[in-house]
Amino acid sequence: MANNQNKQEGQVALPIRIEGAEDIPILYTNYISVTHTNDEFFLTFAQLHPPYLIPTTKEDIEKLKPISAKVISRVALTSGKFKELLDVLQMNYQKYTKRKRPS
Repeated sequence: MANNQNKQEGQVALPIRIEGAEDIPILYTNYISVTHTNDEFFLTFAQLHPPYLIPTTKEDIEKLKPISAKVISRVALTSGKFKELLDVLQMNYQKYTKRKRPS
């Protein structure tokens, strides 16, 4: 998530080589929770298995128990790194949607 646009004069952006990623399993997540304090953001990734049928009456809805979500990873970020994450996610999503559009 290097942000070369914000380099200060005299600073050099060093290339980063990611190592060991192939040794880490890829885990599927379909639920993300974001919480924060004054200084940090916390991302919790989980696997959520909702019920197959959702009741529609008010009485049945009131009887619902919480759905379990198995946490697979938690990440803490400074507010600056969280902003970088937002920017890089937005940039990559824009690239993805441009590529997905029919010609």
